[in-house]
Amino acid sequence: MLGIAIVLSTVLVNSRASLSAEIIYDDNYLYGTFDDNPGEIQIFPNPVINNILNISAENSIVKIEILDITGSTVFMQKYEKETKKVVLSLVNLNRGLYIIQVMLDNNSSRTEKIIIE
Repeated sequence: MLGIAIVLSTVLVNSRASLSAEIIYDDNYLYGTFDDNPGEIQIFPNPVINNILNISAENSIVKIEILDITGSTVFMQKYEKETKKVVLSLVNLNRGLYIIQVMLDNNSSRTEKIIIE
């Protein structure tokens, strides 16, 4: 699971009662875990070794997106139906921390931080 920091406006931070109990607040940042179906999607190895990342899922993978720490998309790929395993070469990405989001055809997704060594 992944802790993601999201910058919120003061109005949203002050309406804490409407949000899940798994979310922790700190000034203008919201930290929480976002994982619709743990175990359904596997992302490995993490940290990424030799610039190769494996992704497998029980349902079809429809899209993979990788963001850098500024929130900019550095990789995005859509996939055909019945794609349940993907091997990504991340050789074009610099070492560091990234966020990966894997979306499936059943509308579930997994968002996780990955480290490229």
